[in-house]
Amino acid sequence: MTDLVKMNEGEIRDALKNHPDWNEVGGELQRTFQFDDFAASIVFVNRVAEAAEKADHHPDILIRYNKVTLT
Repeated sequence: MTDLVKMNEGEIRDALKNHPDWNEVGGELQRTFQFDDFAASIVFVNRVAEAAEKADHHPDILIRYNKVTLT
């Protein structure tokens, strides 16, 4: 397990330069992914959940049919 440290504003700006699909919303990093259908969204969420458990870092996950938003 890695101890995670909250990024400061400068670190967030620098990270976003290298990850243009992500945004800063209310001081948090956020990205919405779009899939062909609900089933594909769930497959993705399950993969994220597995990786999140291993990293002991648990993002907020919003599922809306074929769109998944991670915060």
